[in-house]
Amino acid sequence: MTVAMKRPLGIFAALGAAVSLFGPMNSIDAATTTTEVVKIADGDTFDAEVFGEVQRVRMLGINSTETGECHAEAAKVWLKERIEGRDVELTAKDPSVTLNFGRPARFVDLDGDDIGAEMLELGLVTPYPHPTENARNAKYLDLAAEAKSKGIGVWDDDACGSGPAQDSGVNLHVRWDAEEDDSKNVNGEWIDVYNPSNEPLDLAGWRVRDSSTRFYDFARGTTVQPGAYVRLHIGRGTDNAVHKYWNMDHPIFDNDLGESVYLFDPDGDIRDSFAYRCRLDCVNRYTDLTLGMNADAAGDDNTNINGEWIDLINNGDRRIKLYGTYIETFPYAYHFEPHHSIGANSVLRIYVGRGTNSGQTLYMNKTAPILTNAGETVTLKRKDGLVLEKLVWPVPFVSCTVTPGPPAPPSDPVDGSVSGVRGGAAATVGAERLGTICE
Repeated sequence: MTVAMKRPLGIFAALGAAVSLFGPMNSIDAATTTTEVVKIADGDTFDAEVFGEVQRVRMLGINSTETGECHAEAAKVWLKERIEGRDVELTAKDPSVTLNFGRPARFVDLDGDDIGAEMLELGLVTPYPHPTENARNAKYLDLAAEAKSKGIGVWDDDACGSGPAQDSGVNLHVRWDAEEDDSKNVNGEWIDVYNPSNEPLDLAGWRVRDSSTRFYDFARGTTVQPGAYVRLHIGRGTDNAVHKYWNMDHPIFDNDLGESVYLFDPDGDIRDSFAYRCRLDCVNRYTDLTLGMNADAAGDDNTNINGEWIDLINNGDRRIKLYGTYIETFPYAYHFEPHHSIGANSVLRIYVGRGTNSGQTLYMNKTAPILTNAGETVTLKRKDGLVLEKLVWPVPFVSCTVTPGPPAPPSDPVDGSVSGVRGGAAATVGAERLGTICE
């Protein structure tokens, strides 16, 4: 039930000072309230009046930059013109939900229009998904992705000032799902700042921020070399030239909810952002790649760890860059680095055990087998979680054309293998240590 309470009369006026907007009350549904907006505080916060009492309300689902920062004033001015002095509907599933500083948090609608959605569509704010008040999460993430694709508002990467290194193409790669238990592997979550340009990139004054207000400022002397990256680990550790540590005691990325990460330059421009799971560009651009694996090593799996391996097979006529993707066999994953790629009509093999990486051979450096003989699933995923290719073992036998893979290390004798092809078909191949293409 929605009841307008802008001008309380009689007994309600007498009770006004004692009744909280979002406290228990019999006269209105505390989860849905119509009230007057009396003052805009900033781009996502305002004061509302009910029963003569003014409450500060935090909007759900969006996040404005802070007062004094770039874009903050534009969001505040727009919100003031749109809702100040007007009756809006405030909704939440849980009347007790709060955000920053314990403020009551609500979605805001005016005459049936979703105000948060309008601000995201215009690029005035960024999305702020909520774990329980999640009814509009997907919609808001989609709107933000569309605004980003247009380069408007906060997504205009030189709106606050041009540079530094405006044409560097700097970008983010986020590992948001740590291997195994995230809470026990906090440094298994990390953020890469990658510099694809030919010049060093000075990160002094640059900031990484998540969907909420948590941020990390890069210190003076932090430099990303050409074609390389600086990795910000979420947990604790000792900084060096390449590895930095946020020194959090707990993971910050919600694997199920979805999250956004932003890279701000010293002017306050968002130079790149990363959102998972996939919202807009959910297209598989790796259709020439297929997967193969050997889940059952020859002899004892525990003493022949490199007898387990995973193949990436490039069936196309162009080299494919792998940075921004990863191989997953839950709960384990192998994330590709900026220099990793696979040549045309080639096979890249990833051994489970220890070894020295080379052009066509990589090692996960595990000390125990990870592929289950009785049944296993391997997926190639993009960094936002989009599944690019999937291979399930065991599968029915079909005829295959055998294509040689890279040479095996001495500890990896000939054994059976399985490989996938375009479209998801797969086959078991006996007595061959080879990537296979099955017709």
